[in-house]
This record gives sequence, C-alpha cells and structure tokens, in this order.
Amino acid sequence: MDSTPLRDLVVLGAVAFFITALSDRFRFPPLVGLLVTGVLLGPAGFSIVESSVSIRLLAELGITLLLFTLGLEFSLHALWQTRKLSLLGGTLQIGTTVLFASLLWLFWQRAPIPEAVGVGLIAALSSTAVGLRLLLEHGDLAAPHGRAAFSVLLFQDAAVAPIFLLLQLLGDVQHGGVWKLLRSFALLLGAAVVLFISLRLLIGLLVQVLRLSVSREALLFMGLTIGIGAALLSHMLGLSAALGAFIAGLLLSGLRERYRLMATVEPFRDAFSSLFFLSVGLLLTPAFFQEASTVFIVAGILFGGKLLIVFGLLRAFRYPARVALLTGLLLASVGEFAIVGFSLGASHGLFRPDLLQFGSGVVALTMLSSTVLYTVLRKYRLAFPSAAPPERRTEGHVLIIGYGITGQTIHAAVKAAGLPYAIMELNPFTAARLEEAGEPVIHGDCTDEKSLRRAGADRAAIIVVAISDTLLLPKAVGILRSLNPSAFLAVRTRFVAHIESLYAAGASVVVAEEFEATLYLLALLLRHLGVPEERIGALQEHFRAQHYELFQKQLLDTAP
Repeated sequence: MDSTPLRDLVVLGAVAFFITALSDRFRFPPLVGLLVTGVLLGPAGFSIVESSVSIRLLAELGITLLLFTLGLEFSLHALWQTRKLSLLGGTLQIGTTVLFASLLWLFWQRAPIPEAVGVGLIAALSSTAVGLRLLLEHGDLAAPHGRAAFSVLLFQDAAVAPIFLLLQLLGDVQHGGVWKLLRSFALLLGAAVVLFISLRLLIGLLVQVLRLSVSREALLFMGLTIGIGAALLSHMLGLSAALGAFIAGLLLSGLRERYRLMATVEPFRDAFSSLFFLSVGLLLTPAFFQEASTVFIVAGILFGGKLLIVFGLLRAFRYPARVALLTGLLLASVGEFAIVGFSLGASHGLFRPDLLQFGSGVVALTMLSSTVLYTVLRKYRLAFPSAAPPERRTEGHVLIIGYGITGQTIHAAVKAAGLPYAIMELNPFTAARLEEAGEPVIHGDCTDEKSLRRAGADRAAIIVVAISDTLLLPKAVGILRSLNPSAFLAVRTRFVAHIESLYAAGASVVVAEEFEATLYLLALLLRHLGVPEERIGALQEHFRAQHYELFQKQLLDTAP
C-alpha cells in the first residue's frame, strides 16, 4: 500500500487546522486559509505535498456534495417572497456585472469572446458564504442592507447551475462555432430532460425505501448515493456533474427529510469541499507570483466595479446611500463557485489551465477585501448610523429550539399570548427569513454552548427542544440543563424508546410523537364508542403519569 496519499492528507489536515483557526480568529473567510495552506505546501511554497490523484478525486467529491446541498437548501418560496429585488435586482446585477467583467477581460487579455463571456459569468457570482456569515455575525440580516444582500444572494444561488451549463456551451462555441453551439444546446437540453425524469423516478423509489427505516446510516447512504449517482448520470449524458448534483438536491428540497439529510451530509461536504480549495492552492506554481501584481490589479478593478454596480442599482431602487454602500461591500467579492467554474471551464476547453490559478488569487483577494472593509465599517461605523437595533438581553422568556412544524406551532401560540420568546435555528436560510421578518432568532447549533448563551438559554424560563436529529437530543438536553438548572425543559422526540435517556439527561417533560398520536387515536375511538370525556382524559393522564412505562414494557415484552 502506498502511504504517500495518506501522509499528504495528514500534513494538509494539520496545517489547514492551524491556518483556518487563525483565519477564524481574525474573522477571515475559511476559504482564504485553505488556499494559503495549499500554496504553502505545494510547488509554490515548500513543495511538501503534491496534487495526487487521490486528493483530486476527494476534491471532486466535495464539489459534488457542495452543489447537492446547495440544491437542498434552495427555496423557491423564499425567492418568490423577495421577488422584486431577487428577480429584478438579481438579474440586473448579474447582467451588468457580466458585461463589465467580460469587456474588462476582452480588452485586458485580448481574449476570445467566449472566454471573456465565461469570465464575466463567473465574476458575477458573489460569495454567499462570506456575505451570509458577515450578516449573521453582526446581526444585520434584518437591516435594510441585509435584506437586500440576502435577496440578491438567493437569486445568485439559483443562477449557479445555469451558469455552469453556459460555460459548457461556451466551450463548444470556442472550438466549433455557432453550429456546434446549436447542436450542443439541443443535445444538452434533451439530456437535461432525461436527467430530470430519471432522477425524479430514482429519488421517489429511494425515499419510499428510506421511510421504512429511521437509521441515520440509511439516510447518509441515500444522500451520498443520490448526490454522487446524479453527478455520474449527468456526466454520462454529457452534462456537467455539478449540474446533476444540484438538480438532485433541488428535487429533494421539498421532502420532510430535507433537514435531516442536510445535517447528515454537511460534515462530509465540508471536509471534501475543503480538500477542493486546498487542491487549488496545490496547483499554484512559482510562476503565479511573477504575475501577482496583475492579480492584485484585476481583483481591485473587479471589486470596485462590482461595488459601484450594486451601489448604482440600489440607488436606482431608491435605497439610501449608506444601505447601497453596505450592500455593495457584501456583494463585491467573487464567490467560491468561481473556482469551481474556472475548473469546469478548463475541462471543456473554454479557459486555459493556468487561469484557475489566476482566478483563485482574485477570488481570495476579493473575499478578504469584502470581509475587512465591511467589518471595519460596521465596527467603527464611520459616518454611518447603526444598521441594526442593539441586542436585547431577554430574560424569563420561552426559547424555541428548532423551527419545524412543532417549533412553528409553539412560536405562533407564544406570540399570540404576548409572551417573550426567542428562536434558535440551525438552517441559515430559515434563520435569515425569520430575522428578515423581524423575529428574535439566533442562527446556531443547539450543542454549542456559545450559541445557546446568545439565544438566552441560561436565562430562559421555558426551553422547548424540537429538533429532528434524535441522536443529538440527549447531548443538547444535557448542555441545556447544565446551563440553566431551573428552566422547564420540554423535549419532543419521535420514539418512545428515547424517553428515558432524555429524562436522564435533564428533561422536565418528554413528548414522543408516536405515543401522543396513539393517545389521540385512542381518544377518538373511545369518544366514538360513547365513553365519557372525563374517563378518556383520566386514561390519557394515567399513561402520561407513568412516563409511558406501560407502553415501553409492552415494547420490551414483544421484542424478538
């Protein structure tokens, strides 16, 4: 067995850990730290690690999962809610930026028109990861510039897959002219229809099988099978693998298992997509630094141009100047999908291979500029008033953790009763929509003590835990109980078998969905048989008072 790939992965992981930790400490985008790690360890640095076949294979898997989860997270409902700025503003932003960046590349590099248009399409995308993180860190999602930036970023996410398809078509134009373009377009359109129908049938079958099991492992393998299988099928049909993965995620986005699937696949996505950005750094050669001045100039022109375009568009939409400027800073970066786009374009003959190195440098510099300038502007405020109200220190409130059906129902009831409350939600897009609506929401993980304190878990009178991940429930309950020994801690779980472990972890009351559904059905049957309401209520309370012990004993007695 050749141990070189394993050694390289260990070295990459160790150095990436230290550099990304430093990046996080100084609030720099993690992608910048990953690219720097690759540069330091690759031929442009100390030549310790080579871009091996194993690393490239894992990196491609990361991009597949990245596009798959992008499809899972995408919400047509959210896009429609912000349709004025999302659809109109997003279209104008992308169109104007494509024109600006294409002309810049056309005259700067004397490049062919298809290559220039491809560069323009890639440059039009901003970094959702950087923009959303900055808004969440500063509590600005509910601010006017936060809502504006989020709307445009949402539209850009929807445009990723079509842009990747256009890059493939532009590669055909560059090497075969207009007739090859028309032929390729017809073939790709037919392939896309076949892909969509095939994936819809396959996913429907797999989901029906999945619902026979509650295993986390079954969910994980279904997600990996669909994401990677869709990418493979798309590649076999002549489409980009990334497009297939995105469509598969989009088809799954309406399922009730969506959030469980995202939570299961995300750790693998983060690990393997990080390897992709590391591998890009490994591709950089010493020759890259000979044109570093050009990279800085192009990055500066692109950043300034995108900033002015967004500023002008928002002023045309009658937004105040400070809102337009802050939004421009959030959208002026070139996004992480640009690196994927350069790689895809090179594989279809649209771009020169060395353009990936150049583009990666531009992406890193614009991300860094966006982060630093926005943070400085928000920290020192300069001439700008605060864009968001000061944080309120809520005490004695109801904390709702998880915003599924249970969380939404409790939220509506608590709000109608006029009680103070706060919401904690893991999904960033759900959190963003809630904050945009003016709700007191914290985006975070319920097993992270820092996030829980931000949500006021240590000061809440009542805490309702309604997350779908049953494996995390005992851990979350234990942390919550240690933070707030006196709170009334209500926990919802799916199965009776989990009840005792949750009481042991510190829950005040545990409600099992399957048991409560049984009690409700029992009440309906007894009522139909004419049993008095008092007797029905007494029976229900009797079972609840026993903490479901009778049902648990029955389950144990009938177990094989």
